Parts: sequence; structure tokens; C-alpha cells
Amino acid sequence: MTRTNATESGCNVVVAPAKKSLVHVGKYQMLRPLGKGNFARVEEAIHTVLGVKVAIKIIDVEQGKKDYVMKNLTREAKVLSMLQHPSIVRLYETIRCGSVYYLVTELATGGDLCTHIKEQPAGKLDENTARLYARQLVAALKHMHSKGVVHRDLKMENIVLQDERKEHIKIIDFGLSNIYASNDPLRTHCGSPEYAAPELFVVGKRYGPEVDLWSLGVVLYGMTIGRLPFLCPRDEWTSSEERRRRLMIQINRGLTSIQEKAMCQTSIECRNLINRLLVPSARERITIREILDHPWILASSKSNFYFEDDLSVSDHLAIVNEIATAMRINVTAVEAELIRRKYGEIGGIYNIKAHKLHQITTSAYQLTPRLLRNSTYRIENVSSPTMTIRTAKDNYRNGTFKNSDNADRIIVMQRDQVQERSVKQSSLHGSTTWNWRCRSGNGNRSFEERRHSKIQHKTSTTNSSLSSQQYHTLQIPKSQDDRISDRRLYRTAFIKKY
Repeated sequence: MTRTNATESGCNVVVAPAKKSLVHVGKYQMLRPLGKGNFARVEEAIHTVLGVKVAIKIIDVEQGKKDYVMKNLTREAKVLSMLQHPSIVRLYETIRCGSVYYLVTELATGGDLCTHIKEQPAGKLDENTARLYARQLVAALKHMHSKGVVHRDLKMENIVLQDERKEHIKIIDFGLSNIYASNDPLRTHCGSPEYAAPELFVVGKRYGPEVDLWSLGVVLYGMTIGRLPFLCPRDEWTSSEERRRRLMIQINRGLTSIQEKAMCQTSIECRNLINRLLVPSARERITIREILDHPWILASSKSNFYFEDDLSVSDHLAIVNEIATAMRINVTAVEAELIRRKYGEIGGIYNIKAHKLHQITTSAYQLTPRLLRNSTYRIENVSSPTMTIRTAKDNYRNGTFKNSDNADRIIVMQRDQVQERSVKQSSLHGSTTWNWRCRSGNGNRSFEERRHSKIQHKTSTTNSSLSSQQYHTLQIPKSQDDRISDRRLYRTAFIKKY
């Protein structure tokens, strides 16, 4: 037998008394537990209508410190609702049932960063992989801090890998996060001691986003060295108070010759960044803008600064129409419900579909410099200057977007560039292979011919008015100086956007 409770939002929570485990919450069916913390536990679930897997954080007010939990019960949802970044876990829906609060979020299936590092043969990550993750972390922190949010518990256990490919990361667990202002800094001292900045151990000390940057330094050290910079061994003879005192001494001292010796195998730029992050004085610590300018962050690597724009009006209306049809209500009622409860039952369906559409679009825009350098480019005649990604989106709306061994042709335009790609899923490794093809008939032209063609194209477009049928060229591989200049322009655009 099962017991059904009605939530405040009208959803049902189905519990199996024999096992004392959840079966259903709203439109979600529970699958398996993922983890447990002091005040909450997380379970994997699936949306019974969309068939999309999610993570549900279950917070029970009756457990733990009731006053603290009640006071901050909805703060995590409030913080997550402010954030919309590819490297930050996405909030889909909130459900309240009596003393239990449910947060439905995006599910990351690649495991946490700490476990991933331990599984490496060397017990640490190579610098290129560490940089790949670090760049995503920096972009996420930039977005987070621009919204006035401080995470306050950034650690490797709260950084998870998006999927089995382990290329993209997600910051999770915003239970200790809060909103700050320059004229109203934070005062509560919390977080994991091994990752905590020195100012967090000083009673009455006020602080801001700089504590997250110290934690970033600890994470970066852990990724490249394979262990944390500040540790106090646990044994049965040392009390928790004594361990904390010894740890505070290490953290207040900062990096010493012990850590410097451990970092001798890393590059000079990497050591420099870690040293500037793990500075005990918050005023002297490197800022987020300086990190974006740092040579180690800007070094040649796989492109992983991802951006998300708001949905277009047509995409929004398409999703609203789908929901109205599925729920058998009119479009006006769906729009009204989205305004009234953005993270309600209908809002959850909308948020999941919109996020999946974002992910499809983002994956189509991801161009790695390595693939571009090894590709042959060709001029293409385009009949419409307003061409956008449509194949992937249409497949998603029709329910036909899925991984298969069939090539899927996608036309992409970004910043007046049109590219044709053939995407094929590798059955051997489960990875995506991007095959660039050209359609003008001159695939074997020499480098000089392509460069000359590009110059002619630029001259003709400058001296004459552009018609609706324009010739667009993909950029020819550049010299080292040109690439450095482009990276600076790209960085400037990134800073302006975030």
C-alpha cells in the first residue's frame, strides 16, 4: 500500500510505507538516491510526461536545526532562480508538502570532481584538463558574482561533471549561498574548513565574493597536485577543535615552501595563478577580472566559454503551445500560470523544455580551435542573411532529436558567418565527430588561393552595397600574433557580456 499526500501546490506525494521511501512527487517518479547531507538528501527522478531525468533535493524541516532550515528554506531556490549559466546547475521546479521542500534541478551524470581526480592514474589532472574546468569555473563565478551571489561552499564535491564525456562541469549545492551588496557584506561564517578563506575564521569579519576566489585556488591546487593545500590529519587522539585550530594556522599562513615544492611540476603560469588566489589578505587577492586576463587561463585550450541567451519569441511560443496542447488548456492560461508560478508544475515543464533547447543550441555553437585549424574552409553562397539553427531545434520539438549513427546536417550562422557541419555520433567512443564540408566545389584550393579569395571578398563587400544573397567566408587560419589579438577581442566581448 502507498500513502498519498497533497502538496500546497496541488501536486501529490506518494510514499511507500513499507520501505518508507518516496515513489512519486508531483509529476516525478523517484529512481534512486544520489547523496545525503546534513539537512537534505538528493534523489534521481524522471519526469513522467517528458521522460527527462532530473535531480530532486529533499529538505525536511523536521530534521536538523529546524530554525535555521526554516529561515533559509527558500533561499537556495531564490538564488538558483537568479542564475542562468551553462556551468551552474539549473533550477526547474519547487514543490512544498507540509514540512518537506523539494527542489527539482538539472541532473549531472558524470560524478563529482573529487572522485574523478582520484580515479586518474596519476591521482591528479593534467594541466590542459584542469584549465578546461578552471575556465568554466571562472566564467560561472563571474556570472554568479555579477548577480550578487556568493556560493560560500565551493569545493570539489560540489563541482560535478555534466556527463560521461567529462568535458563540462556544473556547480551545485547552493544551500549555503547568499546574496551580498557592496554596502551590505556577508557576516555568517560557514562552508568547508579546508576550502574556507582566512577571513571566514575571524568572528565579526565581513566579506564578499573574494571568499569564492580563495576556494577556487584550493580547487585548482587540488586538480593539478592531487591533494588539498591545507590539511590536518584526522586521528583518534586529536579533537575536532584542535584539528580546526591547526588548520586555521595553516590557512592564515598561506602557501609555504611545502606547497611550492609540490607545485614545481606545474607550469610557471599555473603556479602564479594559484599563488595569487591563495593570498591570506582579501584585499591583495586576485580579482575575477584579473583572472580572466591571466596568461594561464588564456593559454591555448579547447574552447569552453559558453553563453546562453534568452529564448526567442518564436521558441517561447512553440513551447507554450506544446504545453497547452499536452495539458489541454489554452495558451493564455499557460502564459498566466508561468507568470504566477515560474517554478510551479507548468513552469517546471516549460523550464525543462527551454533548458534542453538551450543545450542543443549551445552544442551546435561549440567550435574548438583544434578542429578549425585542421579543417578546409570554402566560400558559400547564402540566400538569406537571417539563417539560424533550425534543424536541431525542429528535431527537438518533434521529439526526433536523439543520438544515432545517422549524420545530421546543421546550418549555423553566428556573427555573419555561415558554416555547414555534418555531425555523426561515434558508436565506438560515444563521442561526437564534427566533419566540416564545403559546397562551392573548390575543396582542394591552396592556402594562398583561399587567402586571396578572402581578401577579394572583404574588398568587394566594403566597396559595394550588400544584397540579400551574400558571400560569407569562414576565417582562414591566422598567424600567432593574429590569434593572440583575436583572443583579446574575444575576452573583451566575454567581459562585456558577463
